[in-house]
Amino acid sequence: MMLEIAEKNLPSKRQWMFMEWSGTAMFAYFDETGTHGDQAPITAVAGYLFSESGAELFRQMFQENVYPLLPSDRHGNKIYHSHKCIGGYDQFANLTPLEREHIVTLLVEAINKSITVGVVLVLPKEASADAIDRAPGLKSLAGDAYSQCLIRCIEYMAEWLDDESVSEQVDYIFEAGCIYQKEANRIFEKIAALEELKARYHWHSYSFCKKSAESPQLFAPDLLAWEWQRAHINAMNPHCKEWRLTLKTLFAGSPHIPRYLTSTSVGIRAIINAFYGLTTYIKEEH
Repeated sequence: MMLEIAEKNLPSKRQWMFMEWSGTAMFAYFDETGTHGDQAPITAVAGYLFSESGAELFRQMFQENVYPLLPSDRHGNKIYHSHKCIGGYDQFANLTPLEREHIVTLLVEAINKSITVGVVLVLPKEASADAIDRAPGLKSLAGDAYSQCLIRCIEYMAEWLDDESVSEQVDYIFEAGCIYQKEANRIFEKIAALEELKARYHWHSYSFCKKSAESPQLFAPDLLAWEWQRAHINAMNPHCKEWRLTLKTLFAGSPHIPRYLTSTSVGIRAIINAFYGLTTYIKEEH
């Protein structure tokens, strides 16, 4: 069901009316799920690309429609987290299910009216384990699952821009705090020093940023990543009958590119990383 939704909603060339580009950098925001512990069956990274005016429109719609509805956390901050909002945890516990889903609906509306393209990359943990079992050296060369998904997100965004003949550079903004941030940062430092990869990825700059009301665009990939991993789990457990319509609404309202990585993808990533010197081979001790 998930792949059917995905394939029916891939953006075709010139299918969408884009925001006006100002000639300055575009902005891509990323978030992840499934990196904490071994219980999650997948690692997923989601990203949304905005034009300058699209990013401002999202900020405006968030501030006017979503921010007033968010409860404050124990530090007095109004931060959207899909896990907490949809599940009714922590500061969202006092909201009714209808109130929480209304927040999600308003966030989806802001996403569909402002983004240029969305991408979600998924690496099942069994696929990663299978690749490393067959070739242990891939573990250090391919990088962690988070970095693999993140780079593929960037590549799909860049390919989409090329297909649409958009030449603008992109500021890549990643949510800070992932346990694999240090490794990802080492890879990005090397990418930023390679003119060939910078040109291929439309690379202008990169940064890690904490979620806050000052950077509300990070809440958009938070929702996409959470909804996709929830749909994946529901597909594995159809008897639970917990299907949600959020993904369908997102994919019907704006262009999205969803992809699953495989054990073969892990090997290919290791080859590319080794070729460009992005990672270093470390022999596994037995």
